[in-house]
Amino acid sequence: GARELKLCKKYPSDDPVSGPIVNVYLSEAECDVLRALPARLLTKRRYQLVHCGLQFGLDVFEGELAGLVLCEVEAESRKAVLAISAPPWAGREVTTDTFFTGGRLSGVNAADLAAKVGAMRSF
Repeated sequence: GARELKLCKKYPSDDPVSGPIVNVYLSEAECDVLRALPARLLTKRRYQLVHCGLQFGLDVFEGELAGLVLCEVEAESRKAVLAISAPPWAGREVTTDTFFTGGRLSGVNAADLAAKVGAMRSF
């Protein structure tokens, strides 16, 4: 599919299920400028799929977080989000787990991820 480069800002919210976000779509040149800044790079491939008439984004992480796959869906309201059934192939619900936010994941290494997943399997 088409390649998109974007800078996403998710604003803090008291409600982990919903919150305001802003996406700024970047040109390759703009992305190159940002890549030159000192930072941890978080890369993933997003695939779009439909389940029960809803569009889901399936994020397959690359680099140090290779093996992590997250799925998300956007809806018009909190009520609509809560009414959505997870696809049968989805594993654990992590919406309220701040470990899996983009800001947090950008500072996570493979060992951190393995420890978190291992801890999640124990209960």
